[in-house]
Amino acid sequence: MENKSVRKVDMMNIIRYVFRKWLVVVITAIVFAGALGGYEFFKYKVQQANELYANAHRIDPIYGSFVIYINNFDESDNFYNRIEDVTSIIRGYSALNYLIEENNLSANMEGMTNCVTAVTVGINQLEISVEGSLIGLNQEQVVDVTRQLRDYTVATFTKNFGRDSILVLDEPHAGAYALEKSTKMDDEKIQKITKKKVVKYGIIGGAAGVAAGIIFVVFYALITTKLRFKTEVIECYGYSLLGDVDKQGRNKEEYKGAAGVLKNLKLILCLSLSDKENRHETVENLAGVMAVNGKRALVIRIENGTDYENNALYQYITAKKSVDDLIEGAQSTSVKLMNLTTASPEDIDLFTHEKLAILLAEVKNAFDSVLIDAPALKTGVAGLNLALFSDGVVIVAGRDAVKESDVNKMKYSFALNNIECTGMLYVE
Repeated sequence: MENKSVRKVDMMNIIRYVFRKWLVVVITAIVFAGALGGYEFFKYKVQQANELYANAHRIDPIYGSFVIYINNFDESDNFYNRIEDVTSIIRGYSALNYLIEENNLSANMEGMTNCVTAVTVGINQLEISVEGSLIGLNQEQVVDVTRQLRDYTVATFTKNFGRDSILVLDEPHAGAYALEKSTKMDDEKIQKITKKKVVKYGIIGGAAGVAAGIIFVVFYALITTKLRFKTEVIECYGYSLLGDVDKQGRNKEEYKGAAGVLKNLKLILCLSLSDKENRHETVENLAGVMAVNGKRALVIRIENGTDYENNALYQYITAKKSVDDLIEGAQSTSVKLMNLTTASPEDIDLFTHEKLAILLAEVKNAFDSVLIDAPALKTGVAGLNLALFSDGVVIVAGRDAVKESDVNKMKYSFALNNIECTGMLYVE
């Protein structure tokens, strides 16, 4: 980017620019909030689906059990107390530790005390079960451990009671419990977590989106080649500031100040780089201020066009109309208007024709001030040609309209054609 020295950072203007682009910030915040919140929502929905699928398709926990019948006991033997002594041994660490170590099984030793249950289900009858899933055992391992636990139980009873007192009623087998209750609990828990997470990350995403939106807008404002701030416009052109005006003409004092500087110039060319800089309104306002105290002003407005037959300038040069025929406006008004276009036949260049100089000389004699509202410089060279006939050149500039590169090209063209700029009007 050329002329980088003029790209001074005006923080207040940048802040105002961010507020003007609030919709970009809002949209970015919504996108970020939706992205993060949505990510959390779908992540937990997937987790929930996986949990529900797993609980629906696995039968857990796995358990192994066997039933034994206790022989030769009666009430006098204090069956329940003695059974408790024996089952406490079976339920303890020693039995399962022994079996797990013997079988080289990987197990969660912390849950071991709850892995074996002994339940009396009738007179002299005992059911013993192993909760295999709690200690990391699969179904086959549970059956094997249960079988060994049965043998260990028989040996324990025999050792403690001193006689054969065990009758095994069935072979160890494996079973399972469905987790319907835990499935519902997991579902509720995940739903609750999901809502909190979505809200939390939605807020975080929204905040991040606001920050990202502001950064994006500021970054765009800083790197764009358009002149977006007053300080940039004024410093990039580098001409004397004649006034800081507005297109509605409310800023009369600024217009008066500019008119005071330009009062000795009979023919003033007003140029801008684009038609977006409110050149027409500014020229009319300036002419109105210059036409005071009995003075008369003429605005020559030149528009781009293609129909040269109806172009007043072409008709004047071809002697079809006089200067008086070209001037519009009521007789009593102090500001008159002349409408011309750039349309010309191929064999005549209207803006270098000798009769154009005669036309301009006539209107200079007839009016106190003549302001030429020339076409934008980006659309043609008519303005540069008219500068050769003018007593002064005024640039009408505004923000959000031109690029630095265009300003530099204009200044280069001025230098190449020995055109001096009298000053600049900045239009808010």
